This record gives sequence, C-alpha cells and structure tokens, in this order.
Amino acid sequence: MMKKLTLFMFFCSAVVILSAAGVLVNRDNTTFQITHLNECSYEVNVNNQVAEVQVLNRYTNTSLSPISPRLYFPLPTGASPTSLRWAIGEQWHEASIAGVQENPQGGPSTFPHDFVDYILLMPLVFDIPENLLVNETLSIELTYVQMLNYNFGSVSLNLKNNYSSMQTSPLDVQSLDIDIVADKVIEGFEILDVNEQSSHTDHTATAHYHQYNSPATTNYRCVIHLSTSELSSWGLSTYLENAPDDGDQGFFLYTFEENAIPSNQNPNIRLNIVIDASGSMTWEDRLIHAKTAACWLINNLEQGDYFNVIFFDHLVRPLWGNMRAFDDANRILALSYVQNYEMPGLNGTNLSGALYTALSQLGPGNTPETNCVLLLSDGQPTVGATDTYNILRYVSIYASSDPHIYCFGIGSEVNYQLLNSLAQNYNGISIFLESSEIVNTITSFYNEMRNPITLNPLISTSAGTSDVLPDPFPAIYGGMQYRLVGRYSDLQGITIGISGNHQDTPVNYTYNYTLADTETPNMGFIPKIWAATKIDNLLIEYYSHHPQSQTALALKQQIIDLSIDFGVICVFTNFSSDPPAPNADETQDLIPIPLKLLQNYPNPFNPSTTISFEVLSDLQEDAEIRIYNLKGQLIYLSQ
Repeated sequence: MMKKLTLFMFFCSAVVILSAAGVLVNRDNTTFQITHLNECSYEVNVNNQVAEVQVLNRYTNTSLSPISPRLYFPLPTGASPTSLRWAIGEQWHEASIAGVQENPQGGPSTFPHDFVDYILLMPLVFDIPENLLVNETLSIELTYVQMLNYNFGSVSLNLKNNYSSMQTSPLDVQSLDIDIVADKVIEGFEILDVNEQSSHTDHTATAHYHQYNSPATTNYRCVIHLSTSELSSWGLSTYLENAPDDGDQGFFLYTFEENAIPSNQNPNIRLNIVIDASGSMTWEDRLIHAKTAACWLINNLEQGDYFNVIFFDHLVRPLWGNMRAFDDANRILALSYVQNYEMPGLNGTNLSGALYTALSQLGPGNTPETNCVLLLSDGQPTVGATDTYNILRYVSIYASSDPHIYCFGIGSEVNYQLLNSLAQNYNGISIFLESSEIVNTITSFYNEMRNPITLNPLISTSAGTSDVLPDPFPAIYGGMQYRLVGRYSDLQGITIGISGNHQDTPVNYTYNYTLADTETPNMGFIPKIWAATKIDNLLIEYYSHHPQSQTALALKQQIIDLSIDFGVICVFTNFSSDPPAPNADETQDLIPIPLKLLQNYPNPFNPSTTISFEVLSDLQEDAEIRIYNLKGQLIYLSQ
C-alpha cells in the first residue's frame, strides 16, 4: 500500500514593521498565547566595526496554567548568533548547536498579523525543554556577533526594543550599556530617540540608558561618526591553543580603505534604477527616501549616459520600454515620473520580474558604457520566482551584458543571501541600511561607482595563511571599508597585497600586520566572524545549484559542520536543548527532502492561482493537497 503525502498551504500577507525582543509563546496550545515580558536589557561591545551583542529577556507566566515555552527571536540582518542560555530560577542551561528542522512541531495553528509582521521572515526559534509554572520567571540570554556597516564615515548599530505591537503593558526594566573602541578618531556618537548618558574621546565611547516601569516603544538607533580626514587600516587576530576543526589555529580580521583615484573622465554608464514599491516600503518613509535618492541620481547623470527607472511591486512598471540617452528632456520626464509615482496599494514583490526587465534593457557587454543595475529593496520576493536558487538562475540567463549589480537592502527583512549573491556574482556591492540612511549612502556611493579603484582585484597573502575570504574579492571603491578574514599557522606577521587596474593603469596596495601568537583576551569573536564569512561564501555557491543536487547537499553538510564546530547559527542550524553529539564530526548524511512546496503564481491573485510542488523523481505515492485560510479553516481538499 502506498504512503500518502499531505501538502499543507497557508495564504497570508505581511506588512513589515520593526521588531524588538523575542516573543515567548506556549507551544502546547493551538491558540496563540504570548508570555508577559518583564525585562529587555542589552550589553554591547564594539571593537572597530565588530559588535558583540548580548540581550537578556525575562518573562513571567501570568496565565492560569503551566506552559511549554517557545521563543521566536527576530534577528537583525547579517547577525550570527553564537550562544543561547536560559534559566528558570537560579540554574542556567546552555544550548548546543545542531542541524534541526526549520519548522518545529506543535504551537499555535494560526498567528495574528501583528506577530507575523513582528518576527520577520527568518526568526530564531528555540524550545525550552522545561515547563514554566504559573508565576514563574524564565530568563533567556542570547549573544550574537555582527559586522557593522561603514558608510562613508558613519557606522550604525540598530538594536530593536520596540515591543508595542506585542505588549502594551509596562516592562520592569529596559536598559542599554554600550562600550566602543575605534582605531579611527570618533567625532561624534549618539543614540537617536532616547535620552541616554553618553560620552566619547578620540578612540572610545560609552552610553548607558535605563528605563523602569514603562512600555517598550522605542528602538535604539546608535550612530558613530568617524573621521574621514585620514585613511584607516587595522587588524585583529588571535591564536587558539586548539582550533574548533582541523584547520590552522590562528585567525585574523583585517580592514582597509583607500581614497578614490582622480580621473579626468569617468566612463559613461547605462544605469537602470530599480525601486521596490511594494507595500512594506511605506514603513519609515522608505519609498519617499528611495524616490529622493533616485531624483538625485537622475540629476547627476552625464552626457553620454543612458538610463531608465523601474518601479516594481507585484507588477513591473518601467518608465520606458528601453533605456534612453540622458538629456534635459528625458531628465525632466524621469523626474516627473519618480516624483509623481504613487504606490497602488499593499501588494507583492516581483523582484525576479524587475531584474529581468532591467537586465534585458542593458546593452551588450562590449559597448563603451558600463552596464549598471542599482537595486533598492526592503523585502523578500513573493511574486514570480521567489527562491534564491531560481532567481539567480534566471539572472544568469539574462545577464549577458556583463552587468554590475549594486544592491541596497533596506531594513531587517531583506533576503540577505540573495542580495549578497547578486552583488558578488555580478561585480557589485551589497549594502544593508536603515531608511534614514538611504539618501546619504546612495548619493555618497554614486561618484565612487562611476570611478572604481579596481573592478577585479587580486588578493595575495603571506605563505602560511589559508582560507582567506571573501573569495573572489569584490570591486574596490574609494571611501569604503573592506574586510579580509583568514587563518594562519605559526606566523609573526602577514603581508597583504592587492593588485588590479584602474582604467587600464595598474594599481597595487600593500598592508603589513603583526599577528598574535597566543590567544588574545576578548577576541573570541574573531574565529566566529571567520566562520560566518566562510558560511556566507559557501551559501553563495550553494544557491547556484539546485537544492536537491548532490553538490548542493554536500555544500549544505559542510555549512552545517562549520556552524556546529564554530558555534555560529546559520540558515541550516539552530540552537538545541539536547547535549551535543559525542563526536560532532560524525554527523549523519543529509537525506534529500521528498516533497517541497513552491511559491504559488500569481501572488497576490484574483480569482485564480497556480500551485506547484516538487517531488523526488523516484517517488511514487498518492498525494493529498490541503489548503487552509488564515483562520486555519480547511477550504480545499484534493486527493
């Protein structure tokens, strides 16, 4: 008798809002029930642009019966969780890291819109093994590391503390304690929207904020203003007595920047400005800021350039069917189109369609103009091709014009791996920023985009180094910081060489750095930063293959092994309350998933949509399809 496969589908929509502390629900209750949050406290240490963040949440079970706690924690873009521990009473327990299922069993059958909006699309999910009794308090402490963006002298750290959509009653404690060390001169430091106690010297800064018995309604937006009058290169390193794997025991992180090289004449460009106009872009005036930046770009094009403007939601809405030469008449038409564009309503995100339109309009790769796509998006694709593998596959088909794709991800809900892959595969950059940073960052980058220092740099390092990343290294632009991470054996110092061409003229840069020969205090995050970068590099390769191919499955297992060995959570792993396996190297081979639900198309839809799913070619079983609405009600059954 054949087995029966059941396919469950839920159709829902989400409007993105900012997140804050984790949400604790009862996984044994099919009705949505959150646990009262008492405290949200942050302790942050920033060493140059590396942030180590520890957030403590305390919850009290104010219901009438015991609960089985499940934590949903919305992580910021690019953050790598490194440890999680919990306590009921005084006894703390440490979670291990394991390759676990993405969708844990049990829990509410449906979720309110506010919760879906709040936790974002890829939250950390963790089940506490003990029950929480009535009036008992549960403490959860999460630590993560994050490389902060440096955008032309400004470094931002955004800590989410707005919990008002989940709980309107007061918290006992809200606090933030932050310490900053920087090699560059600190010209200013501020935390927006709160009355903190802060101070700074040339190379250090601190801030303290404490609030008692009040609702959590404000995020912490920390901005560090660094001097741009001098170039900065700096390194951090540590040498472990025992490496987590079989590789070299030393780990280094090196950051550098260079000034732009003066040019008498910049090459002309063919620029497609692609702007996400889906419903979530209304939040924090994202679309308004994006339109302002687009108008600035249009006004600063040059004679000999070609351009177009493409807005997209569930539909793709270009200004023209083809790119047009920049002149005053076309400039005025484009400015009018951008300034008067109005969002048609809350809708989907057809990123694949927008990229197809933008790439198909570019000229052949042998034209004198440089082909460029500048993409601004704040969300996950929901219409057309929606998974990373298929979007990258479609882009590779239409990217015959040797394009440069520049990706600006806005907020915490972007597809981080997709934008990184697009930028690395197509000679661009990926920058992740908040709404208020859109205009300044894009206008600052534009002049550097027209005059890159070198587009295809070659990196060399001293003998005795290994696994130097990222690989390949991205194009280098003036005024931006770049980071190398790697490993080393028994070395006293390292020489890093960068070579390339600037408009057919060779350019070379050399940096020397003295390496640590012992384990450096307070530098335990460096191996984790290396591992997170290695995982990002492997994920770019993983998404270039079909997810069920043998190559992709082997890469996935390599990523899981790295994640477990170095204690860094990734998309394929999570925290587990179970103790680690006796031999972590002997992980089980991955088993191909027999059934995968694909994105329905079109979405949104009226009156019909097509639902597709994949099964393994050797699978011969009956299939049952069930479709539920947002209320959890069965609305369709097919066998």
